[in-house]
Amino acid sequence: MKKVENKKNMIYNVKNIEKTVFFIIKKSKVREVNIVNMDNMTQEQAFAFFDSLQPVNPDELVGVWHGMGIETGHPMDGLLDAARWYGKDIRSDEMVHPLLFTDIKGKTFSGNPGLLPIRTFMSAPRTLIKLVFTLVSPFIRTKKGHARLRIQEYRGKQTAVMLYDQKPIIDIFARIDDNTILGITDAKWVHEMGCFFMLTKVPPDRKGEVSV
Repeated sequence: MKKVENKKNMIYNVKNIEKTVFFIIKKSKVREVNIVNMDNMTQEQAFAFFDSLQPVNPDELVGVWHGMGIETGHPMDGLLDAARWYGKDIRSDEMVHPLLFTDIKGKTFSGNPGLLPIRTFMSAPRTLIKLVFTLVSPFIRTKKGHARLRIQEYRGKQTAVMLYDQKPIIDIFARIDDNTILGITDAKWVHEMGCFFMLTKVPPDRKGEVSV
């Protein structure tokens, strides 16, 4: 792990075999948060990191975002990654594709959350999820948006949230920087925990690679 310090921020470059992630944490929060290893992050540490970040407005989320799960001991950890989750496509407050996936040919598509038995999949082996999702992916594709954005209070801050149309799920967002967002999935059936993920904005010149 490399640590680079400048006048305003402490930047942690956390690396493992597949991931490189930059956590930007204000100096005043470094001792409190103390996040240096994604793989060993606890729920408490992840929530503390979220609490240290600034809220985000819905209009700041418009665009295509590439996602990556963060494992913190939540029952849903690794579920979307096993299903080749790509990210999210947010076009307006009322037009949101909450789940973009990549098919076996490497092309992206929008999946209908209402057709995914997410709660059932939670306890399934991730290798099985990968196989099952390959088989069902042609049948869950959609051109319609299945979520919307609103501002709600969460852990003491008013910030953008994503409300799923067909599932008792809310995604809550906070800004790491202008192009990086920390997200928490709050599912009704595991409401006491948060499933954490990170979103990185896809540059305008690469949006053509993502088709919905």
